[in-house]
Amino acid sequence: MEQQLRDFHDAGRLFLERMMPDIHGVGFRGDVFGYLIDTTLAKNTQYDCLSYTWGTGPYEHSIRMGDHRISIPPNLYRALRCLQLKDEPRLVWVDFFCINQEDAEERQTQVEMMYQIYQGAREVVVDLGHASDGSENLPGLFEDIIVAASEEYGINAKPQTPNALGGRARLPPRTSDIWHAFKSLLERPWFRRVWIIQEVIAAK
Repeated sequence: MEQQLRDFHDAGRLFLERMMPDIHGVGFRGDVFGYLIDTTLAKNTQYDCLSYTWGTGPYEHSIRMGDHRISIPPNLYRALRCLQLKDEPRLVWVDFFCINQEDAEERQTQVEMMYQIYQGAREVVVDLGHASDGSENLPGLFEDIIVAASEEYGINAKPQTPNALGGRARLPPRTSDIWHAFKSLLERPWFRRVWIIQEVIAAK
């Protein structure tokens, strides 16, 4: 990221990306556009955090950030398009933009604040990548697992959908393809990131 985007900030200050809405499904004026705002954790600003993997390969996409155009990883571009709201801006904390990656002192300051940043977010959005290997069927399995755990261990957890509430949960047999999809999901790069432990624990 270019140094001109903003100056180094002290501990307790953070920058958030204000993403402009996705007008008519094609982005702000045909582009993904945002700008950085300067705030502090003490102000209790309502924002979301993105948890994702940078990935590898060429930075084939770019977005407008204020007066600058920034090349970004494909994984991040996909995640930003998913985060974009249709009719209003959205405040998000994304490490790629909100930390000056070329400033070692700033990176260290932000790393020390990382738990508070994720803890202070309204929600933490996890990007696991495109649906593949049957992963689109996993939400139903997760609901069944929640119910099964509640019945087996007395955990006070409620599924998000009512289809699993009408009796004892029945998990798919071990030979079901859904378990292969579950295994494939857990093998995705996001689950190998060391930082996910802190991000998940801090998330509300």
